Amino acid sequence: VATGSESVVGSIGKLTVQTIRVSAFDEDMARFSGFILRLVLVTLAIVIGAHLIIQGDFSHFIELMIFAIALSVAVVPEALSVVITFAMSSGAHQLSKQKVVVKRLSAIEDLGGINVLCTDKTGTITENVMTVADVFGDRNQVIETASQLYASVCQKNEEITNPFTKAILDVLSESSRQTLQAVRDKARLPFDPIRKFESAHILDQNEEKLIVVGAPEAVMEKCVSIAMHAEIELWIENEGRNGRRVLAVAKKIMRSDVTDLRTEEQSLTFVGIISFVDPLKVTAKDAVAQAKDLGIRMIILTGDRPEVAAYIATSAGILSAGDRVITGAEFEKMDEFEQKTILQTCHVFARVTPEQKFTIIRLLREQNYRVGFLGEGMNDAPALKIAHVGLVVQNASDIARETADIVLLEPDLHVIIAGIKRGRMIFANTMKYIRITLASNLGNFYALAISSLFIKYLPMLPIQILLVNLLTDFPMIAVASDNVDAVELKKPVVYDTRSVALMTSYYGIISTVFDLLTFWLFLPFGQFVLQTAWFIESVVTELVAIISLRTTLPFYRAIRPGKILSILAVVAVIVAFSVPYFAFSRQALHFVAITPFQVMMVVILILFYFISTEYAKRIYPLLFSKK
Repeated sequence: VATGSESVVGSIGKLTVQTIRVSAFDEDMARFSGFILRLVLVTLAIVIGAHLIIQGDFSHFIELMIFAIALSVAVVPEALSVVITFAMSSGAHQLSKQKVVVKRLSAIEDLGGINVLCTDKTGTITENVMTVADVFGDRNQVIETASQLYASVCQKNEEITNPFTKAILDVLSESSRQTLQAVRDKARLPFDPIRKFESAHILDQNEEKLIVVGAPEAVMEKCVSIAMHAEIELWIENEGRNGRRVLAVAKKIMRSDVTDLRTEEQSLTFVGIISFVDPLKVTAKDAVAQAKDLGIRMIILTGDRPEVAAYIATSAGILSAGDRVITGAEFEKMDEFEQKTILQTCHVFARVTPEQKFTIIRLLREQNYRVGFLGEGMNDAPALKIAHVGLVVQNASDIARETADIVLLEPDLHVIIAGIKRGRMIFANTMKYIRITLASNLGNFYALAISSLFIKYLPMLPIQILLVNLLTDFPMIAVASDNVDAVELKKPVVYDTRSVALMTSYYGIISTVFDLLTFWLFLPFGQFVLQTAWFIESVVTELVAIISLRTTLPFYRAIRPGKILSILAVVAVIVAFSVPYFAFSRQALHFVAITPFQVMMVVILILFYFISTEYAKRIYPLLFSKK
């Protein structure tokens, strides 16, 4: 009936291909990189211009340009990509131990930033282990008719993956099992979310039959003269209120020469309805509570009836008394404004199609929500791609696994929560690096640039600036493995260029003040003492900034720094104080051995810098917190 992109599979593939995913992480990094680039270029242009105008000496232009290049190298957080890659690789390794496989590294950080998690309920909130609870109609006839649809599965001894199939076959009597071996499978149409039922053409004791099993409203619509229709509806509704899922069963005697089952899926004879119990996971309520504690709003997108979805969502703690459940049909009738409005408050959408899932996630994204989506079917591929983070379970369809960013080896919300926490840890450590390195580097950058206007020599040589950068980079990279305070995992966080600029400028000014104070105190001692003292002060204050600015809490209340970070920081401090006393470094790097008194001056400056940053952390929220 169709080929290529006109087929059902092709149309899904086309929608998936046409949906372009831009990672939230990539968007944030692009904005941040643009901010840093503009800041450095504008400042360097001003410094070089002012230098030439004030001093009016063009003979040292080449030396000035080398100094400017060294300054730009020092201020740009060039280790950012290394920090991020290391943090994400380490995070992916840790998550693999928790049965989470990460396909796209940046998805870990995206996962940490989500504030909405859209998921089906089956297998994540419920066990996905069905048992037959009750039957409306003649129990034996209903069960046997339904099992005939699965006759080929039994005859081939195939592994049963469909939980409904397994539940029905589990309650078959031994005699019915033997009778089932004689049934011959001639043709079948699998379940799909549009038709909402599956059908099979079978040969049973020389009698051609069409068996149909699926959603009651879809199957009963195809039946004729159903007695007790009101009683059936009431029974289905009561089963739904008890969280039971239901399948209707119908049949029809048919001709043997039928080539298209769809033409025969009408005028069926109603056989009965089976209800199933799919118990809530023992861990579901705790996982939902943890998600709420992390500031994550959960939305259930399910193909089940509203009553069933409401029961499960209420049992798990997602739905509160009086909350509304929206069906896919109701959602479809709304205009876009109404849809966006209902998405602000609704937590459960029932009887939704894959296309409606796609629309829901797209509209959430348009309202600036960070969305994670857990799907599994082939039809879920477009929704998986448009979500900020696409998650699938291990037994998902091939196309869903290809499209997804993260594969869960265990269908449990707890593993998603673990991934979210890991993502937030990575984000927190990345922000530490940005906050610390930019505050320190901008402080040095502005101090060196300003001081260079008032003396005939450079306040620090380009090679000395690069050595500062080298010594501090190793501890900075180790920030990626640092421990994180629990308070930083409590809510979704995203990169905010304005906030980063404000924070780094605030702490950068403090660093600039102490750098200029170093310049003023050591200027009388001459060029080489000034350069040596400023080198030591620049290295150690940046390392001190790591201890102070790695947390928003007072340093004595914060979680301990990571072991690697602590070791590298101590080594860098020792090297910084030792370098000026080696003959090689004095010759190659133009350092001098400063006196104990001068060392004490540097130490006092560093101590006051640490006290100042600790005090600045306390007043920052008072000055810049959003009202």
